[in-house]
Amino acid sequence: MSEIEDLMLDKLKLLYEYQFKQFDHAKAQSARLDDKASKYLTFASLLVAILSIIAKSYIVETETLKFWSFSTCVVALIFFSFIQISLVIRHLFACMKITKVAKLSSDKAMQSYFKTNDISVIYDGLSEDLGESINKYENSNEEKVKELETAYSHMVQGGYILILLMIFIIFDVIAKYV
Repeated sequence: MSEIEDLMLDKLKLLYEYQFKQFDHAKAQSARLDDKASKYLTFASLLVAILSIIAKSYIVETETLKFWSFSTCVVALIFFSFIQISLVIRHLFACMKITKVAKLSSDKAMQSYFKTNDISVIYDGLSEDLGESINKYENSNEEKVKELETAYSHMVQGGYILILLMIFIIFDVIAKYV
């Protein structure tokens, strides 16, 4: 091999290694986004359980609800909280949906490709394949980030509703004993 061919091979090898690191980074980012979504989902599930307990005490165990009482406001806020948490859960599941990403081939055609081509051609071809896989992961990750951001904004709005809910529960308890 001449010095120019060695230099070209080193460049292609460097490109391949760079693409491989980018591929690993995109793949790890996807896993981190899925992990974050599952943690948010755990928190949302906990909120559903807490709201269910509160709803049971206000809807099932209350004898009569007076129209325009604090209890009625509490029931309405519970309803809005469930809607808000449902929106959060919907976006979290959309984030965690399984997406089809490209993978590198390992079949007999790839083995034949390795045997019949020069190493510089192999590095170049693998770099292109990795580039396609990286693009698919990045597109998938962009969608996941959008869904997580939307879920987070719904979570913040739900937090405001829950604060109002707690305030109205306190007022309702005070009103019942006054």
